[in-house]
Amino acid sequence: MKDKIYLVSPNFIEEKVEKIFEMPGDIGFIAQFGLLSGLREKEIIYIKEKVICNNSYGCDCDSLHKVDCKNGLTIIAIGWTRGNKKALATIIPTKFWGKFRALPKFDYNDIAATHKIMKRDVGIAYITMRKIHYNVMRFKDTLSVDEAEVLAGRFNSVSGRHYVLHDPEKLTEKYSNAWNNFGINNNQLI
Repeated sequence: MKDKIYLVSPNFIEEKVEKIFEMPGDIGFIAQFGLLSGLREKEIIYIKEKVICNNSYGCDCDSLHKVDCKNGLTIIAIGWTRGNKKALATIIPTKFWGKFRALPKFDYNDIAATHKIMKRDVGIAYITMRKIHYNVMRFKDTLSVDEAEVLAGRFNSVSGRHYVLHDPEKLTEKYSNAWNNFGINNNQLI
């Protein structure tokens, strides 16, 4: 099955994105956070409580590093590795990030509950949002392959992860444009 090809219809993506953004309450927020970040479940749990470094972006410590951009989006450098799985960075609306970090409690049980409701109401598993996120980013080449690969935790070259994040404002603008392609505008993101 490792050589299986997945065909993705823009209509499928648009329908699922719309349904996820219609989900109410805390479950809806957790689903939307997963979709907008493109992170795996364990990565989301990891960034919930991880310390944020006060040094400038690009510091070599193992804490999270973030840049709040003028357009209401935040880039978070994660640097998480478990086996062959990596989370290098994500982009998330700054207000979503603040609300997520302020949650009094968040663990795998919250994701499991969201997964169960998503299977019923949206027709997809929680982890499927990661694939949808990648397809949103790549649709109409809004983000380059290298940019999308870094956000997906993959990169083909050592320089890939460095040059992609060198212009946070430009990258977050592309991220915003990618969501606009699927009917999610800046006002919904920030």
